[in-house]
Amino acid sequence: MTTCASTTSRVVTTREWYGTNTRRARDLARARVRARGHGEGFESSRAMTRERVAREVREMRERARERVGGCVRGGGDGEHGEHHVDGDGEDGAIARFKQMEAEMRVEMERERRRAEDVERDARARRETLEEELRAVREVVVTLERAVLDGERAREEARERYERDIGEMREDAARATRERDEDAERAQSDIERIEHEREDVRAALERALEVQGELEQRLDVASARHEDARREVEGLARELDEATQRTSALMSEKADAERRVDELVVELAALHEEKCVVEGRLDEVERNAGSVERETVAAMQRELDDARAALANALDDKDVVEKRIDEINREIVMLSEENSSVKRDLAEMSARMDVAAEHNASLLAELERVDADAAKTAGDDIEALKRELEGAVKGRTAALEDAQRLGEMLQQAKRDVADAELENARLREDLANAEASDNTDADVKLFEQLVKAQQEEIDELHEIVNTLTLQTNALMDEAAFTSEESQATRDIDSSRVASPSQHVDDEAAPAPLVTPAQIPEVVVPAETGIDAQVAAHVRKVKAEVEEHLLLALESEAADFVGAQEAASRFASLNAARFKDGVYYFVGDVRAGQRARVLYNRHTPSPMSRDGQCFIHVGFDNWVNGAATKTGMTPLPHDSHDRNVDHRVRDQGDWWVVEFPVPEGAATIDFVFSDADNKFDNNANGDYHCGISDGKSREEKIAARIAAQRKAKQGTMEKSIARAGQRAAKLMRSRAEALAHAEATATLNRVYTTPYQPAAGGEATIHYRPEGGPLTHAGTIYCQGSWNRWNHPYDFGPLEMHASDDAPGTFELTLHVPSDAHVMDFVFTDRDVPGAGAYDSNDRADYHATIVGGTGHAPKLHIVHIAVEMAPIAKVGGMGDVVTALARATMEDGHDVDVIVPKYDCMDYTAVDGLHRIGSVKHDNVDVDVYRGWVEDVPTTFLHPRNGFFDVGCIYGRGDDHVRFGFFSAAALTWMRSRNEQVDIIHAHDWQTAPVVWGKYPKAVTALTLHNLQFGVDLIKRGMEACDIATTVSPTYANEVRDHGAVQHAQRKFVGIRNGIDTDIWDPSVDEFLPLTYDASTVTAGKRAAVAALSERLKLNHPEGAPVVGVVSRLTAQKGIHLIKHACHRALERGATFVLLGSAPDGAHQHEFNMLAQDMANKYPGRSGFMFKYDEAFSHMMYAGCDFLLVPSMFEPCGLTQMIAMRYGAVPIVRSTGGLRDTVFDVDNDADRASSAGLSTNGFSFDGTQTSDMDYALNRALDAYYDKPRWSSLALPKRVMTQDWSWRAPAKLYVDRYWRAVKKKRESSS
Repeated sequence: MTTCASTTSRVVTTREWYGTNTRRARDLARARVRARGHGEGFESSRAMTRERVAREVREMRERARERVGGCVRGGGDGEHGEHHVDGDGEDGAIARFKQMEAEMRVEMERERRRAEDVERDARARRETLEEELRAVREVVVTLERAVLDGERAREEARERYERDIGEMREDAARATRERDEDAERAQSDIERIEHEREDVRAALERALEVQGELEQRLDVASARHEDARREVEGLARELDEATQRTSALMSEKADAERRVDELVVELAALHEEKCVVEGRLDEVERNAGSVERETVAAMQRELDDARAALANALDDKDVVEKRIDEINREIVMLSEENSSVKRDLAEMSARMDVAAEHNASLLAELERVDADAAKTAGDDIEALKRELEGAVKGRTAALEDAQRLGEMLQQAKRDVADAELENARLREDLANAEASDNTDADVKLFEQLVKAQQEEIDELHEIVNTLTLQTNALMDEAAFTSEESQATRDIDSSRVASPSQHVDDEAAPAPLVTPAQIPEVVVPAETGIDAQVAAHVRKVKAEVEEHLLLALESEAADFVGAQEAASRFASLNAARFKDGVYYFVGDVRAGQRARVLYNRHTPSPMSRDGQCFIHVGFDNWVNGAATKTGMTPLPHDSHDRNVDHRVRDQGDWWVVEFPVPEGAATIDFVFSDADNKFDNNANGDYHCGISDGKSREEKIAARIAAQRKAKQGTMEKSIARAGQRAAKLMRSRAEALAHAEATATLNRVYTTPYQPAAGGEATIHYRPEGGPLTHAGTIYCQGSWNRWNHPYDFGPLEMHASDDAPGTFELTLHVPSDAHVMDFVFTDRDVPGAGAYDSNDRADYHATIVGGTGHAPKLHIVHIAVEMAPIAKVGGMGDVVTALARATMEDGHDVDVIVPKYDCMDYTAVDGLHRIGSVKHDNVDVDVYRGWVEDVPTTFLHPRNGFFDVGCIYGRGDDHVRFGFFSAAALTWMRSRNEQVDIIHAHDWQTAPVVWGKYPKAVTALTLHNLQFGVDLIKRGMEACDIATTVSPTYANEVRDHGAVQHAQRKFVGIRNGIDTDIWDPSVDEFLPLTYDASTVTAGKRAAVAALSERLKLNHPEGAPVVGVVSRLTAQKGIHLIKHACHRALERGATFVLLGSAPDGAHQHEFNMLAQDMANKYPGRSGFMFKYDEAFSHMMYAGCDFLLVPSMFEPCGLTQMIAMRYGAVPIVRSTGGLRDTVFDVDNDADRASSAGLSTNGFSFDGTQTSDMDYALNRALDAYYDKPRWSSLALPKRVMTQDWSWRAPAKLYVDRYWRAVKKKRESSS
């Protein structure tokens, strides 16, 4: 304990010293670089300045002499050049010379004054620079003091450490001697019990023989009734434990009534003991080891066999019971004989575990000085680890401080550069004033100024050089501390390791355990990705359960509120009786039965004869369905007649009882006869208040409990479904990350590590070839962190050529501890904003940072759409809305979707639907509901004007009116909640009006899904939105000149759609006869072809390909090419299948005739299903070898991506999204490589049948060429390509962030 405390104190001191001085050392290193650069710059600048000033002075003197000489010569010559006219010529020359001299003096005076002004400015700048240099000197002085303090602290820490180590070594030596003695005693004890172990082994063998005999009898169906029953119970219990995997140990329960259970548990105990004694024998491992999924499946099969045998095992019951009794007695004897052995072995094993550590390192032995102090020492080590972690964090903070100081020094460098520019201008001014009398003095003053600055920089050089040596010493000490920290961690790991965790079983046999500690099923510990997935699934399930419970609470509060409102309304006319008409007998309470009397002889249309009925409802007829119950005549001697004298003396009274539900507030009722003539209180109905004595909170709680019980099954399914999706997502992301890391070097831009850690270092790699900076000689990188919102930016910093990758530039940076994203661009200039840039098409480059502190930057995104899969889907827009929303939400953003609440919506796919309020828009009340669709929070708007209660989504003449109202109502609802929204994303013409709705501070995005409809609305939306997108890059280029988008070309981009890889996943597809992945694609597709042939009555020949079409049969989809492809494929020996229908009757007739003709010409070789069948489409994709998509135009297309997901090779017309996803095997290798993909299909360009034959024939030729088809491995290749929403969603998020940044900058 003393040693650990001393070591902890030493680490605390070392941590403080190391953190402080590392930070200062890094500061000094940066200062040294800056000072060296300044010194070299000043030396070069001074030499050049002196040379230039001297040259300019000489030139000015020569010009002055020439001017003076010219004046003299000009004054001495007469008009004819050779005659002398008295003395006027000479006098004139002198006069002109004097006049010129006066002008020069004036000019020189002017230049001198200007030089004085420049000198004053230079002095002011020099003073500023001197202040900055003084600040740097102060930092240096502070660092020197810190270094001295650190040196002293280091020496003190080293002395304390050496003293502590000496004490620890002495303790270790003493402990070693004691353990040697314990080891000798343990050895003798082990020899003593060796014979007992042999006895245990023999007993185990006998027990195994008995067990084998019983299992053999069970397998051959000759086991008897009692044995089979007990074996079934044991297997069921083991299966339950394996499924739950919630505990590794189960206490054995001795149950005399279930002797077979005792046998199984005792046998498991014996198996465990044999495993420990014989080194975990393989036979026992199979019986008592970890039960994996295959074992559970085997157990299930055994369970089924046992149940089958149970019906035939009724003959020799007495014999089996006698045999079981013998086995039980034998097991009891074994347990009694081995109980003491188990304890001795456990004790000896523990001693041997301690002794086995004798030859370990000295530090490892120190941790086991005293077994009684083990727990305390473990706590101390944990504290030491925390201190070391603090030291690491301190070092990280020091590195961050060093980075900040480096940035300060960089700023100082820029200031010095500015000063140099000023000095250069000063020299030029002084040179121009050379003719002045003070020119030499000014030059001298300038040189003195430069000299003084150089002396200061030299002084800083010396200081930095001195501190560099001290920094090196600090780094050595850091390495020393790191080694000691590692040693301490080794001590910790050896201390906390339990005896059962040792690998060397022979040196230290594991202790035997008691039967109560032996599990029937041992669940292996979750590690790696499995543990991460399990934790994530638990988190998601908890969140979904919380959402559903909140929905129940909201619904209950709304329900109770409606009840109370109805009760208040009904209470105006509610009464327990109406004289002469009806009387309630006794109290009327919720949860009990009510008894009411009625006088049929009242003024009403009802008949006075025949049967009488009561119609009962609750809470203004809204709580449940109304019931009709027959009444009976009230006997004359009934006590109920004492209610009132009118009941006793007059009228025709009838009586009835009915239940009052819990939570009801008011009874609503009327009376009728057999002819449906009513007494309804003159159309006002009768009402009676209910007394329950419950508060509002109690009513809400009761409602929640009732609803939770009623919806328990649905809630559990929703939670389980969310957990399955979360697990699948987690695993797919891990696989995608691994693939991205493995292929990162193929990209033009990447980082190492692929996902850098906060507080560490990251290297940016950039290959300019093929980008805007292809011909740049020097590359600079500029960036920041957390979507450009971090206080510390970097660059432009020069990148250096890579030694390992020619043509690649590199830059290594320190990552701040609070970073979550690194943002950067590339340029060819070292001045921000100048030169050419590579900014990833204005979206910037980004790299994910892991382990950052604080909150990661995130957006609040609201999608407003009229379709959403799977609840309201007509076309591809519904898939995009759901998948994009879910993908961005899974990346950590807050996402909501707002859709209309259609009456034709699939509400079974909505989890936790409940009403959350209402809003009035355009004088119409709009009810607002909330739920979750595919885990995406979704808001439903239901206006009370009936706009969306028409049984369909589209097809009415007022679609533009309905959707325009919905778009505006969505904004009204958002404004009523005063929500802070970053992005409002509208989809197609239906919700385009939201982008010009001017929601405060929100960026607006509009995605064009199809340009066939709503052109005017799309045009206005494209002009008004901040982000304009469509569903593929090629489609964007094809429609760029269209009148609806041509004015938005600068912001109009195409982002490829993705597919929902949860729905389209052959590895878990319930609609397939055999699930498969890329490694088993051949077997999976063979099974699918067989099922497809059976469904369509096909006679598919072995070795022939299947060519398929899954499409709406419209002109856009190229129906003339589809019909031709059917003929061509069958001519070439393939099988042709089609799933789809034509909305145009004429087209449908043509395909009906085609199907009939092909059936006659090629019997059993073609199959047609003229309807859309979601389940059968899965079988089509799996059963086809080729999928044909010959669209005339295709904004994106999903079928080709789904086909590749199932291993079907696409044959497409190269247009729109088809071109962006399918790369021709023979012609598109370079284009595929540029996209980071491999070729994956066959394509053609034209619209004629001959054009399509070019692609179809090449595909069939490749298939029939078996060696080539095998080498291409196209089914496996296309299955491994990622067509999910992961990459497109990141592109959308990058666009979102760029627009948000731009909007914030423009508003600030």
